[in-house]
Amino acid sequence: MGLLRRGRLIQFIPHPVTTGFTTGIATVIATLQLKDLLGLTLAGNHDHFFERIVAMLDARGTANGWEPVIDIRSGG
Repeated sequence: MGLLRRGRLIQFIPHPVTTGFTTGIATVIATLQLKDLLGLTLAGNHDHFFERIVAMLDARGTANGWEPVIDIRSGG
């Protein structure tokens, strides 16, 4: 959009739509990272958001308390 000089079109999109979309994407990304942050071992691969939430709740017993510490010290 910038190369075509169409950046001003964003002014026609309502602010709540822009912030809502950004918040939704941030929620999905944060949820996908919880598995790695907590060191959860999920049973299977879940493609849908709510299935993944249920799988993470089911796998809460596999959480590793050292995982966040190791991730921070190793730089990711």
